[in-house]
Amino acid sequence: MARSSSTWTSPLSAETKAKITGRPRTHRSGGPNGGPTPTYGTWISMRKRMRNPNHKDFAAYGARLDMDPRWDSFENFLADMGERPEGKTIDRINNARGYWPDNCRWSTASEQQHNRRDNRS
Repeated sequence: MARSSSTWTSPLSAETKAKITGRPRTHRSGGPNGGPTPTYGTWISMRKRMRNPNHKDFAAYGARLDMDPRWDSFENFLADMGERPEGKTIDRINNARGYWPDNCRWSTASEQQHNRRDNRS
């Protein structure tokens, strides 16, 4: 039988699934509908921009910036940054520098608009 192109999502919460399966909720699968948590998704996206030369944004990130090598581990990233607050994403304080604990923060889209390379005087 051919599979439908529509996406099915479970009506069960991640907590309920963890109780049913006996598997603990993780950042990789503990987000909405069993997907990654927002923090884990941010980490994956950051690493793709920085480490994958085939990524569409590599030239603007990985080719010109660096990243704390400790952040190749999600556990280290989480220990340094904490959970991503709702409504915020990762932001580099100094856009000429890469992704390092002392140069990153969680910011709103509005805050990030004021912190762009093309918005500096």
